[in-house]
Amino acid sequence: MGLMLNFFRAYPSQTVLMLLALWGALAWLGGGHRTRLAVVAIATCGIFLFHGVVALSAVPVLFLTLLAMLLLRPRWTWLPSRNRLMGLAAALAIGAMAGFPYLWKLSQAWASPNSGLRESPLRLGFEMPWTIATSLAVVLWVAREPLQRAFREHRAEATMVALYALATTLFTLVVHLPVFNESKFVFQIFFLLALLGGAAFHPWLGRLAARRGRAWTAAVFALLFLVGPALTVIGYVADPAGRMSPMARPSPAEQAVYEWIRERTGTNAVFLDAGQRDLIMVHGRRRLYLGTKTGTEQFAFPIGEARQRLAVMADLYKRCRDVAGDARTLRELGRPVYVLCRPEEDPAGAAPCIAGHPDLFAEALRVGGYRVYRLREP
Repeated sequence: MGLMLNFFRAYPSQTVLMLLALWGALAWLGGGHRTRLAVVAIATCGIFLFHGVVALSAVPVLFLTLLAMLLLRPRWTWLPSRNRLMGLAAALAIGAMAGFPYLWKLSQAWASPNSGLRESPLRLGFEMPWTIATSLAVVLWVAREPLQRAFREHRAEATMVALYALATTLFTLVVHLPVFNESKFVFQIFFLLALLGGAAFHPWLGRLAARRGRAWTAAVFALLFLVGPALTVIGYVADPAGRMSPMARPSPAEQAVYEWIRERTGTNAVFLDAGQRDLIMVHGRRRLYLGTKTGTEQFAFPIGEARQRLAVMADLYKRCRDVAGDARTLRELGRPVYVLCRPEEDPAGAAPCIAGHPDLFAEALRVGGYRVYRLREP
């Protein structure tokens, strides 16, 4: 339940679309009207429009699952008919083709070599087997009887869900994402196992209470559903960074800067910050010119643009070789541009590179060692 709620909170649209597509698929395979295929196609298209990673994992794996069922059908004659399976595959393909051009166009700026992406998409390691085992052990244990009945009693729809879960597991074990967040695929496995084991959970809990007593059952329930969230909250409370980190507790002068940003600058303003602190976005509620020090493969930004912005910031804050050129580049944004100089990064308070060009940058704020300069209009 915790896994499902976390995934739903992070990807609400994807969760609804995935479940809608799966509902349509199962309804069609169970003998439903062809309108169910329209639901599958529309939901699949929506998945491609909302989130490319989910689209390129859930949809292809489901397609391969249907292909496996077609190959198994001569042996397992109780599986859905060939026409049903091929109709569902066609609906998936139509939905994917409708949404793929958008995803393809969107990914052009990120594709290597433009993105700077150097990560291999395939990787074997111990992290994902361990993640799958620890995250899904309980739901798999509860779902074991429905899984057995699916094959023993020739339940075609349940068998498709089981094969889909197996295929998604194999996919998760070998596919690697640039920011090591392939753990999101575990949520997709969980959804499928929960569909099989959800109805079996209450009877399982009842049998446990009959054998062990209510106190023991309540302890197991608390362990499954309460310990994880409790440990998370305790970790946040006990973390000394919340009390000591300057990021979490800005100084009065820094708070005054953020207040000035909120109250005295336009909502379309862009700020440069040598430390690339997202506090400007959080407390100041304004955009950052470049909001991360990580590589472009971790924040989906074109490598050429990222290198240009890094060069502008390095020149303004350190080298001071072509301030006029930096100003021209910043003006191309078509927005009010501000440069923040912090006392810890400019102890002397001179900000020589920017302050030495009053024809390009005008001082807009000075408080507690902090200085803010605004780029002059040409």
